[in-house]
Amino acid sequence: MIRARPTAASTAAMTITKTADVEGTLQQIYALAAAGADIVRCTCNEIEAAEGLAHAVFTRLGGASVGWFTALNVGHTGGDDQAAVAENHARVYARLDLDADRVASPRQVHGNHVAQVMSADAGRSFPNTDGLVTDAPRTALLL
Repeated sequence: MIRARPTAASTAAMTITKTADVEGTLQQIYALAAAGADIVRCTCNEIEAAEGLAHAVFTRLGGASVGWFTALNVGHTGGDDQAAVAENHARVYARLDLDADRVASPRQVHGNHVAQVMSADAGRSFPNTDGLVTDAPRTALLL
């Protein structure tokens, strides 16, 4: 099911009903992009039904990064322009109505370290960390 939410930034949202249907999901994303959506947010019915939990997966459409990192790259490592990465973060936060000081993110290294995020950690980046968990209200995790 596709739910378009037109905004000034032309964001579209879609709900994935069959997570194993990769081809169907890609076709929906391509259709939204062809219809003019510059950012596509994907959610899953099972996760959306969880009380007090918001979830989103963004495609790479609609970002500020160029070249190898085109377009919505949110990774701080690998050589992308940090101003573009900061802009991409701002775009994601705007689509989710989040303040940057409420978001924690890891600096992933493909290891096995998982950090617990407390309320006081919101707005922080966790170096050498590949996963985050929290039970802190109004604290967002960006992976």
